[in-house]
Amino acid sequence: MSCDRRRYPNGVQRPKIKVLPPRESTEEERLSLLEYRKNKAHFLDNRQQIVAAHPNQDLLIFDGGHVAAFDNIRDLFAFRERLDKSAREAAYQPHRWSGKVSSIIRVVR
Repeated sequence: MSCDRRRYPNGVQRPKIKVLPPRESTEEERLSLLEYRKNKAHFLDNRQQIVAAHPNQDLLIFDGGHVAAFDNIRDLFAFRERLDKSAREAAYQPHRWSGKVSSIIRVVR
């Protein structure tokens, strides 16, 4: 598939984009995604209680709603690496921004 011949404002032609066909997910990937969604939903449903119980800590939600709180991000990553691969991939880590926990990251370009 290629883009139309319109040009960018600086006169450069748009690059041709190759679209890859969708890849079928394996059963393991589907289960991991389902577990990730459960972990995230658990956090979103119980957000106020979790944040109140663990102020100013980095959080990791894993195994269907278990909450692990850490004082620094290095400890969190060390703990996460000790989990088995499926639990590690399905773990949900809400992001902390200026002491507040958020489930959304905004990227500024």
